[in-house]
Amino acid sequence: MKRENCIKKRVCVTDFDGTLISKDSIAFILKKELWFLYPKIAKEICILLWAKNFNQNNILSIRSRLKKLLLKKLDNLPSKKMELYIKSLRESINYNVVNQIKNINYDLIIIESASDKQIIESTMAGILNYKMIISNDRRDISNDFQTCWGENKVKLVTTYLQNPNLYDIDVYTDSFDDLPLMQLGNHTFIVQKNKVTEYDINTD
Repeated sequence: MKRENCIKKRVCVTDFDGTLISKDSIAFILKKELWFLYPKIAKEICILLWAKNFNQNNILSIRSRLKKLLLKKLDNLPSKKMELYIKSLRESINYNVVNQIKNINYDLIIIESASDKQIIESTMAGILNYKMIISNDRRDISNDFQTCWGENKVKLVTTYLQNPNLYDIDVYTDSFDDLPLMQLGNHTFIVQKNKVTEYDINTD
């Protein structure tokens, strides 16, 4: 897709899991801590898998229930354990993506993710000069919590930017779960391991 010749601020909206890092951060910790053996978490994982397989339209609420349980578990992890996990996540940083973002010299870089804000901050410290993290936050889980995923990503970044049409937005992601965000953006870059490919969503 050609870039418009206009004076718009260039904005990068990038996913975290599978994009800036090669791992899924919370899933990585879940497996290490064996949280999937906890009955409530195991139940929500099964419900989510069923809903995905049968194309249910309430996936956001199911993901939100599961994410809320995982964030509470994260909040209770000893700090020394968390430091070890952060070290491993930092070792999985995808520098191909990071360097491409740096080289483009965006006016504004936003990391938007269903991961935890503290995990993102600690993992990306000194790596990328981002302006804003839009994500879940284990320090702030409300009763009406909704995870930062799918259509909710669009809602949250739109609230932050106020008028997305005033920006030239590039979206970086590894997942078509971010299709609503891709549709909001002007350009999409799909990340597959170390490969970054521009993708035109209008071709399909």
